Amino acid sequence: MGFYFHRIPSLFQKLFTHHIWTIPNSSNEIYLTFDDGPTPKVSEQILHILAEYNVVGTFFCLGKNLKNQERLIEKMYTQGHQLANHGFEHLDGWKISKEEYFDNQKRGEQTLNEYSSNNKIAFRPPYGHFRGGKSAVLWSLMSGDFDDKLSKEECLSQLISKTKSGDIIVFHDNEKSFDTLKWVLPKFLDFCKEQGFTFGVIPNSL
Repeated sequence: MGFYFHRIPSLFQKLFTHHIWTIPNSSNEIYLTFDDGPTPKVSEQILHILAEYNVVGTFFCLGKNLKNQERLIEKMYTQGHQLANHGFEHLDGWKISKEEYFDNQKRGEQTLNEYSSNNKIAFRPPYGHFRGGKSAVLWSLMSGDFDDKLSKEECLSQLISKTKSGDIIVFHDNEKSFDTLKWVLPKFLDFCKEQGFTFGVIPNSL
């Protein structure tokens, strides 16, 4: 991803109010999201950790990764998680044409609809590089689990110091992030439980 903000500056959120950055609420609720999956071994571990803590999250899936994963998809839904659209392939919206961008979004949604009865599916463009169209679900807090230059301890410290009610938090459901994710996620959930945070899924109606 190159340079990135752990916390998205409020100026960005004010400039692009059409998109979803946070979900303000009065119940101290936060929203865990997992991009790029499903990745069988990684997804299974994420689901195991979330189940241990009785926590739900939203999986922004790549359409190409949904193929032949019926059992895993069913498990996600059975545990109360939400599935959403991350495009069919992980294409950078700023490096392709608008036609390719919207086609990738549409193919991802069509594939996800094969496994879901939802009429509306929340969309997050890869890298957060949006090109207009309907509202995208972005984020307010990036975990940095994919960052080779960030230690596991630093990743956890960033999350603990910055998390607040209404945050949409990004983790990654891929092999690159797995080593950091499996260490950080349980410790972060311990912190969240201690602080009285609750957990919700991203509504597809946004």
